[in-house]
Amino acid sequence: MDWIRFAKSGKDLTGLRGRLIEVTQDELQKHNKRDDCWTCIRGMVYNVTPYMDYHPGGEEELMKAAGIDGTDLFDQVSVVIMK
Repeated sequence: MDWIRFAKSGKDLTGLRGRLIEVTQDELQKHNKRDDCWTCIRGMVYNVTPYMDYHPGGEEELMKAAGIDGTDLFDQVSVVIMK
């Protein structure tokens, strides 16, 4: 519930002030730290930095996909959860 309240707070969770940008592989790789963490899932890049404190698997799980395409990791976890 804390994440839901935070997400609805009106804060800019993307850090982009509503802009859409093209993200190259090189740019994605730069965002691989706990305080600046982006990941790509199915071709869409997400700033997961604000979610670090709320992710059910914790920071360690999100950091596995920091700065890279995390689609395979996401799908592995999603399948386990759905079973």
